[in-house]
Amino acid sequence: MVFIFLFSGCKVYTLSNPEQTFWETMQDPTDGYIGIRNKGKNFVKIKEHEAWLADEMANFRDEKFMYYIFINVMWIIVSCVILKYSYMLMSIEIPLGDISLVCF
Repeated sequence: MVFIFLFSGCKVYTLSNPEQTFWETMQDPTDGYIGIRNKGKNFVKIKEHEAWLADEMANFRDEKFMYYIFINVMWIIVSCVILKYSYMLMSIEIPLGDISLVCF
């Protein structure tokens, strides 16, 4: 005997008819599997596509990693230059005749 505890606030949802039809067409009628199969009619085509996709993803990763390294190196260079000359950033020279004062 199975007891299901449902509260008054629980709701059961179903798919709309177009969505139900879509998922039924995506389903393999023999075993109910949904998605791209690794074996079957287009096995060679699927394997070629997977190899191409893996190659493209590796190239994309390498390209984005190089951008990441470049941006970090530029940030380090800019930070070092700012730190080196930071004493000059907030200084104002006030000439007073022969005496010049620096105010911060």
